[in-house]
Amino acid sequence: MVIVFLAVGGTAGVWAQHTREQLAEQYQERALAIAESVAGLPEVRAAFRSPRPELTLQPIAMGVQRATGADYVVIANRDQIRYAHPNTALIGRRLSTDGSEVLSSGRKWTGVQTGTLGRSVRGKAPIFDEAGRVIGLTSVGVLEQTVSEQLGAALPPLLWTVLAVLVSGSGAAALITRRVRRQTFGLEPWEIAALLEQREGVLHGVKEGCSPWIWTTPSRW
Repeated sequence: MVIVFLAVGGTAGVWAQHTREQLAEQYQERALAIAESVAGLPEVRAAFRSPRPELTLQPIAMGVQRATGADYVVIANRDQIRYAHPNTALIGRRLSTDGSEVLSSGRKWTGVQTGTLGRSVRGKAPIFDEAGRVIGLTSVGVLEQTVSEQLGAALPPLLWTVLAVLVSGSGAAALITRRVRRQTFGLEPWEIAALLEQREGVLHGVKEGCSPWIWTTPSRW
């Protein structure tokens, strides 16, 4: 039973961790795809040339957030000043996580970071102007709480499978135990060991007692 529980529990733990990692990767790819789509919108590029970019970018970001189910869509300029954020009080302030890697290299980025809304899996994409220069970035994320909820939705089938394996494993262990007990006449392992020790003691005593007789027998005959 211990072996069954350890095997099933270990397998379930590995499966849950693997599923969580897969979900995180899927959400990162999804977040990056959304970020790249927003960064490529002509309206977004044009808004950076206006005196108040946030007036155009904030509605765009919120609309994309509602349409895609992302937990947040943030747009910032090259100085990492927010033009769009779910919390309007943070618009005009600097990003809470460093985006210099995307802004300096012009390459997309995915990973896990902790921001103002909490820890999240996210994707970041650079925003280019017509000349191909990086003028800002878009960051899209999904909170780890959302990933955990998705993992929780996938757990019931696993739990039923674990339960079925435990029941079948327990039944098999019980059958093996009954068979072994019949073969050992219901004796426990320690009882078998004690009987073996007694047997060895008796045989040793018989051997010691018979040795002189066996030695002297030929001379008598």
